Amino acid sequence: MDVAGSADHPKDETVARFGPFEFYYQTSELRKHGVRVRLQGKPAQLLRALIERHGQVVTRDQLKDKLWPSDIFVDFESGLNTAANRLRSALGDSAEHPVYIETLPKIGYRFVAPVSVVSPPKSPAREESVALTASLHPQPEENSEPSLTLPPIPASPSFIPTLQNPETSRRSIILFALVSCAFLGSVLLFHESPPGTAPSFRQVTFARGAISAARFAPDGKALLYSAA
Repeated sequence: MDVAGSADHPKDETVARFGPFEFYYQTSELRKHGVRVRLQGKPAQLLRALIERHGQVVTRDQLKDKLWPSDIFVDFESGLNTAANRLRSALGDSAEHPVYIETLPKIGYRFVAPVSVVSPPKSPAREESVALTASLHPQPEENSEPSLTLPPIPASPSFIPTLQNPETSRRSIILFALVSCAFLGSVLLFHESPPGTAPSFRQVTFARGAISAARFAPDGKALLYSAA
């Protein structure tokens, strides 16, 4: 194993763990027990391609499309075999008794070891932003009743300067109270006053002809009229 160093682990990238190894996606670094193992170029790209589909067969054609662009002309077969051999050497693996990489002759390769992928944690700034957004816009509970939101009542422009003068505001409040009391009193009086008595009529003459100039006498009981 060619050891490159033991720098601190990157904290902000996805890590694939298998056996004693850790592979960092962003930097393509391979570490064994925390110590960096030299693995660069095509072997590192091959390892990532196999880890991303661990347990599945990755064909040679798929690896060719992924590792070698179509506009680059190389000896693909020789390049892939060399990358696989270097990768096995870094992992301490063998083609005859594979622990990590299984070879399917003329077909491709398969990563056979269990792999656990650990995503990077959220940054504190992101978590604080999410918490602030949740506090400003709380989500309704599933079983809560829908609430009715009324639009705000705009303030009257003529009423704004009144509130700025305490004396004028006090007079306006008193005037409003008096008008309210008067209105309330009129409503109560209307509801509590007894209903008016319907007028009654009594016929006082049965003669034929026209009656005119009829009026009550000063005593309010006798009637004076002329008839023709």
